[in-house]
This record gives sequence, structure tokens and C-alpha cells, in this order.
Amino acid sequence: MHLEEFAYGSSLIHKLDPRIKIAVFIIFSFLCLLTSSFNVLFFYNLFSIILLFLAKVSFRSLLKRFCLINFFNLLLWISLILGDIFTAFYEGEAIYFKQDTLHLALIITLKSNALFLGALGLISTTPLPALTHALIHLKVPSKLVIVFFLSYRYFSILHEEYDKLMLGVKAKGFNPQSNFNTYKTFAYLLAMLLLKSFRKAEDLYRGMLARGFKDTYPLLHHFRVQFVDYLFALFALAFLLTVYLCK
Repeated sequence: MHLEEFAYGSSLIHKLDPRIKIAVFIIFSFLCLLTSSFNVLFFYNLFSIILLFLAKVSFRSLLKRFCLINFFNLLLWISLILGDIFTAFYEGEAIYFKQDTLHLALIITLKSNALFLGALGLISTTPLPALTHALIHLKVPSKLVIVFFLSYRYFSILHEEYDKLMLGVKAKGFNPQSNFNTYKTFAYLLAMLLLKSFRKAEDLYRGMLARGFKDTYPLLHHFRVQFVDYLFALFALAFLLTVYLCK
């Protein structure tokens, strides 16, 4: 899964000002984290789904990420339920599921899905250069933006290198199994990825110096807020605040 798979497109969401999208997502995140109402979280998940629909995101790519985040939610449910079972067994009580535990697990699941899908709809639909420029415009410290930019870009490069290595071993007939040969092959892959990461880091550093990098992030493009940006922010914030206050 490429890190910027949803960043480029011609939908309404893609054309919005990145500063507006970041501001709306920050407010959405705070409201989502502050509430514990099932009704509010249901509408917040619906809001995130509408954003993805407007962004015309590929369903197959979205499904992969949705399954990944909910795999961790499944582990959360299992750990909380097993915790109740072991506690009841240790105290000699009848084994049952506590309502508070199930309520907590459901709230966490709804919140994580709302925030995850909202981030895909608002943040992932923005190219990295535009996202970093927007952070600078929003007065985020330049050094933090540089660290974020380099980390994001470097993870993308490592992901591409890993795909190339995996393609190479699969072309040679590698079939992952639960045996010593598979573990040894993955160990070699990680070692090669580590060596390539050092080389890539040196190449990136030399390239930045050759381009006159001075520990600052230059602003080459200044955004202009359009009427549609104000309209989107107005409707989005009105919906989020109305749902939150009417819980």
C-alpha cells in the first residue's frame, strides 16, 4: 500500500484548500475524542464515509486499510473479554462479560474507525508537498515540519525498496512458510533493507546539500481560499458541532 495512494485526484475533496482540511480534521478529532455517545460516534463515522465517497477513493484500497485497523480492534476486544474472564475465574465468580467492558470496547472501535476514515478522507487526499506547506502556513514550527516531511518521504522510499526485494525473492521461487528457511530469508531481507536505508540516507543528505538546504522549509506556493472552501468548512463544522451538542 503506497503512502500517497489517495493523494492525487480530481474530486471535490482533493481540490479543497489543505489548510481548511487540516483545521476541520483537528476540530473533528477533538470532538470525536471528547464524546462517548453512540449516536454522536455513529454520525461521525457517517461523516467520514461521506468524505471518502466525495473523494472517490478506491474501495479495494480502502478495504485493505479498514481491515488492518479493525484487526487491532479485534485484538482489543479479545484482550478485554479475556481480562474479564480471568478476573472472574480468579475471584471465583460466575464467568460473564461486564457491560462496562463491552461499552468501552465499542466506544474505542467507533472512535478509531471515525478518526481513521476521517484522516483518509481529509489528510490522505492531500499531496505531501501541499500538506507540509499548509502546516507552515498554519504556523507549525519549521523544524517539526521538516522532520515530518523527511520521515514521511523516507518511509515511502523504504516501502518501495522492500517491495523490490520481495519481488526479487518471489521471482526466485520463494514461498513463505513456517520453517527455518523462511525465517532466514526474511532476516536477510531485513539486513539488506537496513543497508539500503543507510545508502539512501546518505544520497538524500547529499542531494539536499546540493540543492542548498539551509534547515528551513521554503514556501514556493501560497494557497488562496476559495468560496467552496468556506462553504465546506461551514457545513462540516455546523454538522459536527450540531451532532455533538445534540447528543
